[in-house]
Amino acid sequence: MTLTAMGGTGVTEMNAVYKLQRYSDKEWVNVKSWSATKKGLLFKKTKEYSLTKTGKYRVKFTVTYYKGSQTEKKTVYSTTATY
Repeated sequence: MTLTAMGGTGVTEMNAVYKLQRYSDKEWVNVKSWSATKKGLLFKKTKEYSLTKTGKYRVKFTVTYYKGSQTEKKTVYSTTATY
């Protein structure tokens, strides 16, 4: 998976947390998570992970943008994939 985030004007740092999730028992359960911090306006990260169970998966991607003393957090989800 490759995840990309762009900061706007004045963003000095971005903290990204991305979680691989599997649908189990009517809820999304975290399978694996990664985090990274990047200074500047562009964040791009590629990760590989071998799935050990079949099922429905998605990635939850949360980025916190730092702009001076202000912070803004955004969360997006990938499309669901079945393996």
